[in-house]
Amino acid sequence: MNQNPALLKLARAGAAWLAAASIALTLSACGGSDASLPPATTSAATSDVVNNDDGNPAASGASDTSADPASGASTPSADPTPTPTGFQVGTTTYDPALPPEPTLPLPPQICATLPAALTAQANGLLPDSADSTNTAPDSARIQAAIDACKNPSSSGLSTNKAVRLVPGPNGANAFVAGALNLQSGVTLWIDKGVTLFASRDPRQYDKTRGVTSCGIITASDNGCLALINASKIANAAVMGDGVIDGRGGSPLVSSKPNDPDLMMRPDGSSTMSWWDIGWMANKVQNLA
Repeated sequence: MNQNPALLKLARAGAAWLAAASIALTLSACGGSDASLPPATTSAATSDVVNNDDGNPAASGASDTSADPASGASTPSADPTPTPTGFQVGTTTYDPALPPEPTLPLPPQICATLPAALTAQANGLLPDSADSTNTAPDSARIQAAIDACKNPSSSGLSTNKAVRLVPGPNGANAFVAGALNLQSGVTLWIDKGVTLFASRDPRQYDKTRGVTSCGIITASDNGCLALINASKIANAAVMGDGVIDGRGGSPLVSSKPNDPDLMMRPDGSSTMSWWDIGWMANKVQNLA
């Protein structure tokens, strides 16, 4: 089963550090690439809210008082629960094993700002007609910006250059791209209110251009590039308050005329989606 992306939401805390070893970040529901980019959690590194023993929240740093049985006066007592540090994983729960939340790039770090040209529907989905002619209309300009902002001298997020995807004019808020390749020292920043949609075209994810390997069912699941890929780079990240949507349930299309490798649903009603291919491989052919 060779599949590509499914839904992934990135929050502000979702900075993905990439080691210098070869890594591929995939947004696949059932695979199709080498590694997965996990969902991020929106949170603050510290909070003014902690839990009392009875489960009710109280402001941290405030002193509790207790009555002195001898005098009847109230005397301060130390707060037994210090303000937690680490990564917040809920409204009042912290995981100290996780690092503090990273911060978004500062204005001087922004190397390229790309405005959206497409508009999602009110339900947050992109109409299938949006990329029926050009199956990956934003791939070239996003990739060009990432390549131009390559910054091998970066030592971390604070020294990265950033490619920022922002809302466009007249309510435009969406991008559609095929396989993208991160570069060293570059942060791909998906701004609040913006969605990066994965192309529905399997040919955009073939590992070798012109050789069909993605969107088909085989005994091994290694024929697709991911939506966001990286190889032998350092200090790259994907972050922001926007959304990445792999469109796993949308019928696939192809930039190859009369593509014989587009699979049809058993009832012939439409081409398969990524989810359909996963179902066919797992449940019907038992190849995954």
